[in-house]
Amino acid sequence: LIQYLPIYISAPNIPVLFLLDVMLVALFFGRAAAIICAVCAFLAINWFFVTPRYTFSVQEPTEWISLCIFLFTAIVTGQLMALLKARASEARQHQRETAAISDASWAIASHLDNNSALMEVVQQLAKVVEIRSAAVVSFESPGSRLVAAYPDGLAQDWSDPDLLRWTPGNLPTKVTDDCLYLPIEMNKVTLGFMLIELTKGKKISSSQKQIVDTLVNHSAIILQRVELMKIESR
Repeated sequence: LIQYLPIYISAPNIPVLFLLDVMLVALFFGRAAAIICAVCAFLAINWFFVTPRYTFSVQEPTEWISLCIFLFTAIVTGQLMALLKARASEARQHQRETAAISDASWAIASHLDNNSALMEVVQQLAKVVEIRSAAVVSFESPGSRLVAAYPDGLAQDWSDPDLLRWTPGNLPTKVTDDCLYLPIEMNKVTLGFMLIELTKGKKISSSQKQIVDTLVNHSAIILQRVELMKIESR
């Protein structure tokens, strides 16, 4: 399309327009697409704007130097734009993770109702990890109890017997690639577990794993508080 632009757009400005295309592709589609776009731009400039036109041959040796400099500049610029996008995405994710920990900590301190505090924890989990559902089960004598779930209410794909069949001595660490059972422990005592079902095809990154572990520890504090309140009421 650039070859059909008005004639007053001079030839030295043509590579700048192609460079803008590479930057936009890098911004929206990433590094690999930016490299492909840079190579296509290199070939397009050679074909449409370098004499003799409509061939890939070059009449002047200096044109080869200009084309190679453009290709190098386009690839580097595209990579920098893709890197900038990735860094911005990481910064937003870090901001969400920090906010999730802060809100979960505030829930522990401010919610008088322990079930409400646990609901806040699983809701914060859903903000930083792509999940279908999550649940917190407390081990209580004589059995277990579902105390919090995301979405609100019962867990999406499990009935009470499915969730409550596990015991402190019979707790799997992993059921499927998309489903995790994480023990909630305090002072080497298992108080319950958190079940997480990831969105199909999604994985937990190392930074997300740290946030999940922190939220599991928050759940342990709340369940421990429940146990202490029961002991105090006796």
